[in-house]
Amino acid sequence: MQVKEGDLIFGYNAGNQRELVALAEITRGIYKNKKGEEVIGITKIKDLKNTISIQRIKENKFFKDKFSEDIKLRGTIKPLSKEEFYELLRLI
Repeated sequence: MQVKEGDLIFGYNAGNQRELVALAEITRGIYKNKKGEEVIGITKIKDLKNTISIQRIKENKFFKDKFSEDIKLRGTIKPLSKEEFYELLRLI
C-alpha cells in the first residue's frame, strides 16, 4: 500500500472497544524504524466527538468487505474511496 504525506486517516482503538476514535494526517511515508519494522509517521488532527465501532461500520453496505478481522493492534491501513470517506463521516 502506498501512503504519502498529507493523506488523511482515521485512528482506531484496537483493544476491546475496536472503534474509530480520531482523525489524523500522515506526516511521513513508510520507513523502517530502529527495529527494522515498516512504520509511518502520523499526527492526530482531532479526537472524534462520536466514536464508531468497527462492528457498526462492517454492518454498513459501503464497508461490508472493507473492514474484516484483519485489523491488527497497529498499522492496518484500509484505503477508502471518496464515497466511503464521506459515508464514514456521515456515520460519525
